[in-house]
Amino acid sequence: MTPSRDLHGWQRYLGSIQLPVLTYTPAALQELAGKMDTLSARHLSQIILRDPLMALQVIMYLQNHQGRLRNHDITTIGQALLMLGMGPFFRHFSGQRTIDSLLATQPEALQRCRAVISRARLAALYAHRLAELRHDTDSEEVMLAALLHDIAEILLWCFAPEHMIAVSDLLRAHPGMRSAEAQQRLLGFNINQLQHLLITEWRLPQILQTLMNEAKPDNSRTACTVMSVDLARHASYSWQDPGVEHDLAAMADILHLSVDEIWRHMRDTALLAAEEWPLYGVRPVAAKLVETAGDRESSPRQK
Repeated sequence: MTPSRDLHGWQRYLGSIQLPVLTYTPAALQELAGKMDTLSARHLSQIILRDPLMALQVIMYLQNHQGRLRNHDITTIGQALLMLGMGPFFRHFSGQRTIDSLLATQPEALQRCRAVISRARLAALYAHRLAELRHDTDSEEVMLAALLHDIAEILLWCFAPEHMIAVSDLLRAHPGMRSAEAQQRLLGFNINQLQHLLITEWRLPQILQTLMNEAKPDNSRTACTVMSVDLARHASYSWQDPGVEHDLAAMADILHLSVDEIWRHMRDTALLAAEEWPLYGVRPVAAKLVETAGDRESSPRQK
């Protein structure tokens, strides 16, 4: 059933359906299920953190089913797995549908959806690197927040592909138009509004909601999360996108490092993310480094 064009119609619809996962995830979990006795929570969490849709389901499950059994929020996948236990995890999260099956007849939407998921993973790796540079006491919280930051956009590519393609076409036809304006015109709302409603309805832990709130980046952890998401988005367009230089400068400022130091950290992280490209089936952002900068040692600021 297609929801109404109303924002709250989409909120109700996306808030109640069974979510799909990246196609790589069920196969990886099936392989690991046979090694349950020796499998560590850390290893399994690394698999889950490659898929924002899977990570979201794990956190939601804990929030909805074990809230009375604990006195604090579960804010990382590692914590969630320790709380659940390996057996219950594999029993509950087996046989999930995938985005490939969901979008089998819409190859363009499938590729766009994969691209956004890949971008979310890159943002998560950026956030993790920044958290480490800040000596954050729990870098996975920041990583998870960045991974989930654009979950509403991913879900709309899954369940409203025609609408999202229309938004993309409108933006391509009008290069100066802001994304929020195009979304408002064709969806009847902007995606950030939907994201806020969904994470509230899903009752995500307050720490994650704060870290994902780009409207109020009033602490360094939230700022690092938002900057990581911004850099992943801008670099997905081009390393010469004006936003990239702005993002690097903002990161350098908050970490009290030089822009060149930040650039090297972010470049190395992009190259690390590129090793995972087969999981997403899209061209990695790191590939654009060679095209736009001439070589991997060049900065995107050198034009």
